[in-house]
Amino acid sequence: MLFNSLHFLIFFPIVLAVTYYLKNRNQKIFLLLASFYFYIISNYTFIFLLLFSIFIDFFAALAISKLEKENPKRKF
Repeated sequence: MLFNSLHFLIFFPIVLAVTYYLKNRNQKIFLLLASFYFYIISNYTFIFLLLFSIFIDFFAALAISKLEKENPKRKF
């Protein structure tokens, strides 16, 4: 989906409006699903890149969180 296409000009305001009316967790889930849709419409092979990035980021965040709990007073 190109940013100057009619499909995007319809997609973006709908996503923006729905996101505005949803609250916290539902908003995050909706944006995740909207981003999946955006990637799938652009090129379905990009979904693997997105899933890989989510996987790496999730486990990196868990590792960082674990390190902060084990050693809360770090020296910079």
